[in-house]
Amino acid sequence: MDNYSDDKQEELLTSAETYYGVEDQMQEFKSSIVFTPESSLPDLENQIAVIMKTVCGFLNAKGGTLWIGVLDTGFASGISSDLIELDCNSDRYER
Repeated sequence: MDNYSDDKQEELLTSAETYYGVEDQMQEFKSSIVFTPESSLPDLENQIAVIMKTVCGFLNAKGGTLWIGVLDTGFASGISSDLIELDCNSDRYER
């Protein structure tokens, strides 16, 4: 968000979207556990492998936070498409 004016940053942060900051060594964003960022086709097996690599990386380092349902830009995208594809509710999704 550094490329935006102060007014634009304020507008983005106070909008309906939630901003989680930027990815770094302690924070990683994944938009979905079902869909790759480049495709609207489900690829659960590949996405789970990518997520497991991220978790392993955090375990081998100083820890970190993995956010599911957040775009690489730091804004929340939600998990509604995952819930539909997996035919589950948010409780089952979390388990």
